[in-house]
Amino acid sequence: SNLAYAYALAGFVPGLRDIRTCDADADKTTSNSASGSPMTLFDVLAMEAIPRLQEFNSQHLTSLIWAYATTEYFHLGLFEAVAVESTSRRMKEFSAQRLATLAWALSKCPPPSYKMVFDLISDEVADRGW
Repeated sequence: SNLAYAYALAGFVPGLRDIRTCDADADKTTSNSASGSPMTLFDVLAMEAIPRLQEFNSQHLTSLIWAYATTEYFHLGLFEAVAVESTSRRMKEFSAQRLATLAWALSKCPPPSYKMVFDLISDEVADRGW
């Protein structure tokens, strides 16, 4: 999450060269879509982060999704995975700033489960008496 955060602060999503596939056609650059566009660092970070999100604390989770939303690099799989992971946590783990960051980032590219996350954030805000 720190690497994505740093690039987002710089306003830059670097492309990758020489990303190789694991199949027999290893001479071609891996693509992030059916259109064949080259894979970026943010694609690789998302692929690595998604299966590990349960290891992220609330700061890392929100920093990561903030970076993608700030750069407008909308990796829907990551946005959905973060939404699902945040619903599996107790919202009490999130500071006020992190709740706001999570809501803002998910609003930039709402994944299918965003309403559930927003409901949980609303409930937490009400519970805290804000």
